[in-house]
Amino acid sequence: MAEPDESMDPQTDEHDSSLDRLRHNWRTTWQAPALLGAVALLVTGILYSILTAPKPDLAPAINQAERLIEQGSHQQAMDVLKTRVYPYLDEAGEVSALGRRYHLAVARALYRAQAELGIDLEVNHRNVLTHYLEAERQGSSLLPGDQVALANTYLSLGETTSARVRADELPDNAREMRLAIYKRLVDLLLAPPNAQTDEALELLNEILGDPTLPPDDRAWALTRQTQVRLDQGYADEAITRLLRAAPRIEKASPDIRGEILLLLGRAYVEIAALGEAERQLLQAQDLLPPGSSLQGEALYYLSKIDESRGDTDAGRDRLAQAVERHPECRTNRRALMGLAEAEAAIGRTPESQEIYRKLVDEINAAEGQGAPGPEEAAQSLLAQYRDRLSRDEIEEALAFATLASDLYSLERLPADVLAALATGHQSSAERIMAQGTLDTLDPSSRAEAQRHLIRAASYYRLHAEAFVLTDNDQYARSLWLAADLFDQAGDRTEAIAAFRLYADGVPGDARNAEARFRLGRAFQSMGDQSTAATYFRDLIDEEKLGIAADVGPYAELSHVPLAQVLLDDADETNDEEARRLLRRMISGSMGDAETAQYRQALIELGRVHYAAGDYERAIEHFEEARSRYPNDKRITEIRFLLADAYRLSAREIHDRLASEAMPGSLERQLKTTARERRIAAMAGYEQVRGAIEQIDPRQRSPLEKVQLRNSYFFLGDCAFDLGDYRTAILHYDRARERYPEDPASLVAMVQIVNAHIEEDDMGRARTANERARRFYESLPEEVWDDPSLPMGRRDWERWLESSSRLYEVSAVTTD
Repeated sequence: MAEPDESMDPQTDEHDSSLDRLRHNWRTTWQAPALLGAVALLVTGILYSILTAPKPDLAPAINQAERLIEQGSHQQAMDVLKTRVYPYLDEAGEVSALGRRYHLAVARALYRAQAELGIDLEVNHRNVLTHYLEAERQGSSLLPGDQVALANTYLSLGETTSARVRADELPDNAREMRLAIYKRLVDLLLAPPNAQTDEALELLNEILGDPTLPPDDRAWALTRQTQVRLDQGYADEAITRLLRAAPRIEKASPDIRGEILLLLGRAYVEIAALGEAERQLLQAQDLLPPGSSLQGEALYYLSKIDESRGDTDAGRDRLAQAVERHPECRTNRRALMGLAEAEAAIGRTPESQEIYRKLVDEINAAEGQGAPGPEEAAQSLLAQYRDRLSRDEIEEALAFATLASDLYSLERLPADVLAALATGHQSSAERIMAQGTLDTLDPSSRAEAQRHLIRAASYYRLHAEAFVLTDNDQYARSLWLAADLFDQAGDRTEAIAAFRLYADGVPGDARNAEARFRLGRAFQSMGDQSTAATYFRDLIDEEKLGIAADVGPYAELSHVPLAQVLLDDADETNDEEARRLLRRMISGSMGDAETAQYRQALIELGRVHYAAGDYERAIEHFEEARSRYPNDKRITEIRFLLADAYRLSAREIHDRLASEAMPGSLERQLKTTARERRIAAMAGYEQVRGAIEQIDPRQRSPLEKVQLRNSYFFLGDCAFDLGDYRTAILHYDRARERYPEDPASLVAMVQIVNAHIEEDDMGRARTANERARRFYESLPEEVWDDPSLPMGRRDWERWLESSSRLYEVSAVTTD
C-alpha cells in the first residue's frame, strides 16, 4: 500500500512497450547499409512473433482481486491489480469485459482501503472517481453499493450536485443507502463558512415529505430543519413545526426525542417563554444519555433561564457543568463565554481570564468559524475591559483587551480593539509615571513605562491608519496621540516620523504649529541642529508675517530653542545672534517676567554665560531666576549652577590676585568678594544636597545624581579655599565615604593630603597620600575621560605639588 500522501492508483507507473524499445534500438544501433537487408528480415521475424503470440490471460488475477475485496483484504487486492493486471492491460485490450472488471475492482479496492485506513486524500478520491466513471464509460452498470461509493466520493470532493444526482438514481430498495447520503449531504450543505442553507432546507423538506419515513430518520431531519430555522431567528415557526410533527416521532428512540425536546426548549428560551422552556429542557435531560454532548446544550439553555430570572449562581453552576462535563457540545463556546462573563461579574477576574483564554484558543483553532465568532467574543472582552477601566483596574483592563487582540492577526485588528489596547497601555504608563517623571523613575519602572508608552503609541498609529480614508478627525486625533506618546517615551525616530506625518498630512489643524515645534525639539535632542533651526525659524517667520493662524504661541516658544541650537552647532558666527535672541526676550519686548518665554530665556542666558566662563553675568541671571521662580521645577538645578558660578568666580578672583599687582583697597575688596562667594557657594551646595537627598534614590535623574555627588566634593573645595582645613577634611571624608567606589573620590583623597600639608601634619598627609595612590592605581585609565568628574587640571597639579613636597620632606628627614 502506498504512503498516505501518495496516490494508491496502480496506473501511476509508466511503462514503455517492447515495440517502442525496438524502434529506439533501430534508430540508434543499426547504421551500416550493408546490413539493411538482414536487419529487415530479423525485424520482420520479431514483429511476426509478437503479433501472433497469445494474449495474456488476466482473468485469474482479476478474479483473485475481486475475492480479496469481498473478504475485506483491500490492500492485498490493490497489490494484485498493480503487479499482475495493470502492466499487461494494454496487451489484453483495455476496452473489454476484463477492462471493465479491472476499473471496478480498482475503484472498489481504493475506496474501501482508504476508508479502512482513515485516509482522506483528494488524489485518492479523484482516482476512485476516474475508475468508476471509466467503468461506466466502458459499459458497466454500477451496483447500488458502487453508486453509494461514487456519491460519497463526490461529497468528499465537495461536488454536492453530482452527489445528489447519484443518490437520486439509487433504486427504491436502496432507500436506506440514499437516506444516508442525503444526511451527509445536508450536513455538508450546512457546514460553514459557505453554508448553502436554502439547498439544505429543500432537501430536508423532501425527506420529511416521505410519509413512510421511519421515526428516527424523521426526527433527524426535523432536528436539522429546526436548527436552521432557529439559527435564522425563526423561533416561533420552529416551535409550530416541532409541535405539529410531535405525533409522528412518538416512536422514535429516546435520545432522538430528547434532541427534539432540547430544540423545542431552546426555541422557547429565544421567545422568553421561560416556564415552557424549562419544562422541555428538563424532559430532554431525562431522555438524553448521561454522557451525550446534548446534555451540555441543555445545561447551557437552562443557564440562560437562570440568568433571565436573576439566579446568577445557579446559571454559573450550570455553565461550569456544561464546560467541564461536555466540552465537545455545540454550545461549548457559548458556555465558555457565559461562564467567563459570570466569573467576571462576581470579581473572579483571574478565573474569568483563564476561561476567556480557552474560548479564544477554541475560536482560533476553528479559524473563526462557528459561534461565537471573533467579533462577538471580542465585544464580550471589550465590555470587561471598559468595566475594569472605569474602576481604574488598569492592569486587568489591559489583560482583557489583549485577549481580544489575540482573536485577530495584527493587520486585521478592529479599530475598537486597537483603541482599547492603545488606551490601556497609555493608562498603564500614566499610572507608573504618577510616581514621577520618566527621568526620575528607577530603571525598572522607567523601562516598564517606556514599554507601555511605545506600545500605546504603536496602537494609536494603527488606529489612525484605520480611519485615514473615512474619518479625518479621528485620524488626526489618533495620529497626534501616537506622536505625543512616542515623544514621551523618548523614541525620537518614531516621534519624528509621526509628527512629520501629522504636520504634512493635517495642515489646517490647530495643532499643526505644535507638531512642527516638537519636530524641532526632537531634532534638537538628536543633535541635528540645522534641521531643528529650520523648524524654529519657520515658526518665528510665519508669526512675523502673519502667514498661519495658531502659530503665535509656538513662534514665541521657538526663540529659546533656536538660540540653543545656534549656540550648540559648529558655526560660531551665529552665536551672537543666539545671545541677541535671549537678551531680547528678557528685555520685556516679548512679555514680562511672568511669561514662560521670559523665564526660559533668563535661565538659558545664565547657562550661556556660565558655559562661556562669564560667571559674573551667570550669577546675575541665576540670582534673578532663583528669586523670581522659587517653585520652578528646575530650581535645584538653578541653585547648583548659581553655587558653581560663585565657586568658579571666587577661583577666578584668586587667580587674579595671584597674578596681578593692584592697589591694596582693590585687593581687600576682591578678597572679601571671593570669601563671600565661597560662603554663598557652600550654602547653595548644602541646599542642593538637602533637596536631592529627599528624593527617592531610584527616582533621581542622572543630572541630579551628578549634582549631588559634585555638591559633596565642592563643599570641601570651598572650605579648603577659605582656609578652613578642618571643615574641608570633614567634607572630603563625607564625600569619600558616600562614594567609595567612584573615581571622584580621588579628589577628596588628594585634597585631604593637601589639607594636612597646609596644617603641617606631614605624617597624616603621607598616610593619606598612600591611600590616594593605591586608589588611583586600582582604576582604569579611561575613567578620567568623564567630563562630569569634579577633578580638573588644577586638582592634578595640586596632587603633583603635594607629592613633591612630601618627597622633599621625606628626603630631608632621611638625611
